[in-house]
Amino acid sequence: PRDIAGRARCRQLEAAADEILFSQVWTLIDRGFYPAGGAARDEAALAGARAAIGRICDEREKDLSDRAY
Repeated sequence: PRDIAGRARCRQLEAAADEILFSQVWTLIDRGFYPAGGAARDEAALAGARAAIGRICDEREKDLSDRAY
């Protein structure tokens, strides 16, 4: 965005993606694709991560609903 407030909001969204969303994505990778020591997939952790990602996406939709993207 060209305006200062828009750029700041964009940076906030990027930071949230890096710090909040990616931790849930990492759970999907770590517990689903590459479980430690060949252990079984941690289905409870995977379900929790999927639910958290859904909530994060829903929150972003609400945050961005007043803008055309």
